[in-house]
Amino acid sequence: MRGFCERYVACDVVPSLIEHNRARHAHLAVQFLALDLAKDELPPGDVAFVRQVLQHLSNEQIGKFVAHASQVYKHLVVTEYLPSLDDFKPNFDKLTGPGTRMGTTAG
Repeated sequence: MRGFCERYVACDVVPSLIEHNRARHAHLAVQFLALDLAKDELPPGDVAFVRQVLQHLSNEQIGKFVAHASQVYKHLVVTEYLPSLDDFKPNFDKLTGPGTRMGTTAG
């Protein structure tokens, strides 16, 4: 994807992952930022790709992020894992953290 844009910013909430990716992908001219998309200022841009992130947030934080992102970006592309389990309950609220909506305790 890097070759299709003028500027590319990659973000994650885990600082050690950001440092790892800075070292591993230094040749790609990508800016790596450690930030919490539910609380921190979002980097400016036209398009934001959010991949398998929202499943780690509470419904309240997801709502705040979407509201804020719609003010910052022209386009927001979100991809999440959707299980094919018969008993999966969409929009199940959870505590924010490393777990996902599969088998976690409601927040």
